[in-house]
Amino acid sequence: MGSRFDTTFATTFGGASSQWDAEAESRFTAYLAVKLGVSAAQIAHTTPLARRRRLSEGGWSVGTTVQSDSPEAAAAVQIKLRDDVTVAEISSAVGIEAQAKSDASTVQYSVSLTPSNDSSNRNLLLLLLLLLLVLVLLPLVYFLRIWCTYRAKTGLYLSWAWHHTNAGIIFLYMPAEEKDALAAQLWPNKAMAGDELPDFEDASPDSKSPREHI
Repeated sequence: MGSRFDTTFATTFGGASSQWDAEAESRFTAYLAVKLGVSAAQIAHTTPLARRRRLSEGGWSVGTTVQSDSPEAAAAVQIKLRDDVTVAEISSAVGIEAQAKSDASTVQYSVSLTPSNDSSNRNLLLLLLLLLLVLVLLPLVYFLRIWCTYRAKTGLYLSWAWHHTNAGIIFLYMPAEEKDALAAQLWPNKAMAGDELPDFEDASPDSKSPREHI
């Protein structure tokens, strides 16, 4: 968590409140930026309809907030508001008669330093792309290893390896006779010699058994 220091004050103007428009607000902001030595982005005024309040003498006020990132900067803003910003200069700069300026006060706020939504979305997108890459690469690597071992018989091997002979499970079920026939095509020398045909682990690409099937 970080800290933000908001210095606030109110300026009372006379005349009709309709005089306060975007141009007047811009002139007031530019004047304060120069006098306080801050950027225009650090200055914000309350919206006329939401926050302007009528005073007993018939004037109306506009609240202003100046943001600082340290207590020292906020203290400097308060001093300049007290000594350098005058009602007469505000009237001249804004083009509206300023009647009074309140004392400034500073409030400290905690600011979250967690990543922004854009950064979080970007990290999530990278994570999804990485997951997609893994899901694509793993089957590809598996297929290439099978192909390097069995070449022309890759299809036979995949059919043999990915079917089972358990009749109780219909999905990917293959009768034992058909699976034995596939095994005989994969390892014809063993079949002719009457040797026991490899099981799934013995016939995997990592097997150290003779690669007679190529």
